[in-house]
Order: sequence, then structure tokens, then C-alpha cells
Amino acid sequence: MTPAQFIEQLNELKRRGRPLFYVGAAAVLLVDLDIILYVLHLYPLQAHSRDAFTAYWIAFAACWLPIAVLYLALRIIVNRYAPVCRTCGAKATWKLRSEILVTGHCPSCHSAFFVTPADPRIGPSIPSGRASGS
Repeated sequence: MTPAQFIEQLNELKRRGRPLFYVGAAAVLLVDLDIILYVLHLYPLQAHSRDAFTAYWIAFAACWLPIAVLYLALRIIVNRYAPVCRTCGAKATWKLRSEILVTGHCPSCHSAFFVTPADPRIGPSIPSGRASGS
């Protein structure tokens, strides 16, 4: 992978992940708000019964479910589209982009992240054929 391909792959990751994050965050906010308002409507804060505390804890757990689903969906996008180190398999994200571009090495295992293609112009300067002096 060259640095240009690395940046292109990170741009693809951002292009796929950003809409999911924004739409997912809005959906999570609406679902959690619905859960909270429904439970508070059924059991107002002044109700200190055992049923009210149970409903509050169930609502608290139910609010974490959409957050976990959004997190897993974002992890799937990162696992599918993020550039990967050839040696250790570490994912490169936008957070590590500048470090990888500057050093050219993986932050986890410090091996070369980019493949530098061999330049065919570099080589012996003696033309093929008979060597001088024979």
C-alpha cells in the first residue's frame, strides 16, 4: 500500500462511517428519549415503590441497547474499510493517520506500513554487453 492508497482508504472509511454515526446518533437519542419519557410517565419521580425502581433499572438497561448496536455497527464499518498493517493486523484510523504518514511505520509493531516499489531506473550504470578491458 502506498501513502496515496492509505489516504484514499481512510477517506472511504470516513465516507462510510460519518453518515452512520450521525444518523445512528440521532436514532439512539430519539429511542433513549422515548424510553425515558415513557418510564417517567408511568412512574413519576415521586413514586418510590419497588415497581418504580425496577422500571427505572429496566429503562436504564434498555437505553444501553441502542448505544451498543450503534457501537457494533461502527466497529463493523471500521473493520471493513480501515487500512490494516500487513504485519500485526492493527487498524489504522484517522486518529493515527498523521503518525503513520510521518513515520511510515505501524504504531503497534513498528514495522513498515507502506510498501515502497523498487525504482527500475536505479541499478548498475554499466550497459549490458561486453565489459571494457576484455
